[in-house]
Amino acid sequence: MDIPILCQLTPFSTIGQQHTGFLGFVQNTICKAIEPVWFDRKDAKDRKKVSELLKKRCFDEDTQCSLLVFPEGCCTNNKFSVLFKKGAFELGAEVMPVAIKYSESSNCMYQNSKKMGFMRYLISLWSQWALISDIWFMAPVQRQIDEPAEDFAHRVQLMISKQAGLIPRQWDGMLKYIQISQKMIDERHQTYAKQLGLVERGEDDEFSASMSASVQK
Repeated sequence: MDIPILCQLTPFSTIGQQHTGFLGFVQNTICKAIEPVWFDRKDAKDRKKVSELLKKRCFDEDTQCSLLVFPEGCCTNNKFSVLFKKGAFELGAEVMPVAIKYSESSNCMYQNSKKMGFMRYLISLWSQWALISDIWFMAPVQRQIDEPAEDFAHRVQLMISKQAGLIPRQWDGMLKYIQISQKMIDERHQTYAKQLGLVERGEDDEFSASMSASVQK
């Protein structure tokens, strides 16, 4: 929803994940007017092509629209900001941070894609009387000499979080899509049970037990 809201102020192009279904139809038809850059996260070769295309777009004087980038790579809940990926901050281009904060009454703005499909999300948006948001366009910033791209990305994240009143976190937003195996869960349960003394330790746990005891001292 950020894109159409911002495009009310000035035309923006954007970059994002290529989808299928109805959302893919919207991307390939309606969004085509802003000349977006779509990519597939699963395709390593595609990432390289996109990186080269972004550099060309950023420094092309004939480009009609500024490029709108969402460095978190996922939707957040209007309370936190999560890890900004470094890709867009490696280009050497000037960055204008934009902070968006939605009203508490606009509780439908966050799409939990694990629980809500895109069509259901659209219906929840269309059924709202109004969508209220505050938008701040901050002063452009550039990557400093010898500043790692990760640090530059984090610096911009802190600027946006402070302006919009968000809590910054260095968690990768894509972690919510990772499926943890039951084997790994059982292993962690077993480890914690041994540390709490709920089960007996084996010979292989002697080193970890001594380490745990030394830490407690």
